[in-house]
Amino acid sequence: MVLRRTSGKTESQKWQELKRVALEVRDDIDYEILGLWDEDQESYEQVRARMAKAFGALRGAIVTLGYVRRFDWTNWERPHPTMEEIATLDEDDVSKFLTRIIRQDRFVEGNFEHACRIGIVSALALRAYHITLLDEEGWPKALRVDDKGELSGDIECVAKAKMIKGRLMSARSTCPLDCPGFRVRVKWDRRALPTHVCSSKWHYDWDTNQIIIVGGGMIDGLSKKQRDDMNQRSSDLLDQLFAADDKKKKKS
Repeated sequence: MVLRRTSGKTESQKWQELKRVALEVRDDIDYEILGLWDEDQESYEQVRARMAKAFGALRGAIVTLGYVRRFDWTNWERPHPTMEEIATLDEDDVSKFLTRIIRQDRFVEGNFEHACRIGIVSALALRAYHITLLDEEGWPKALRVDDKGELSGDIECVAKAKMIKGRLMSARSTCPLDCPGFRVRVKWDRRALPTHVCSSKWHYDWDTNQIIIVGGGMIDGLSKKQRDDMNQRSSDLLDQLFAADDKKKKKS
């Protein structure tokens, strides 16, 4: 049995928080390794303090959703999974690995942080999200599409930064980036041109019928310069990819 901690959030909001903070931790680890923070805006000590806060938020999201369970983890000798193995785990094994990592931190100080830094915790959390909320193709089970990939109804999109809102404009299509998701075209209220958003970076809230951006270029805690630079690089790359994809479709 999986134990769940009660909170004031809806089930959808709990999963939204898990995905948001798992993506934040995963991306922050990459930024720390590559040294992509602005030292004039944020010292290394500040980066580590911010990341420690993110690790705590990820632990809280995991516990809130009940992925720390009662079982004899001390006698469970299965080694930590590789990233390839995590992609094939079922919910029971995901829960067992997360339980052992979190429980073991009581006896081995820094165990949870280490598991976060090598990417295991965020990968397990995202695997739990996939098992519970997504179909085999990586599309939200609660967000229905017809045989042509068309979405029914008027669906609002909410950006992570400044709560900018927009509307879906088209059917889903396979994302050209190497990720387990689909792209959708969004017309934002405060942007002249529409953009494509990959489903690996957003959460569908079935209670409000909204697509909420939780990852990608808009990462909490980064300086404005880092955010602007990263958004520009991401925007340029996506524009090139989508232009090439649209040109290919026109020729065919």
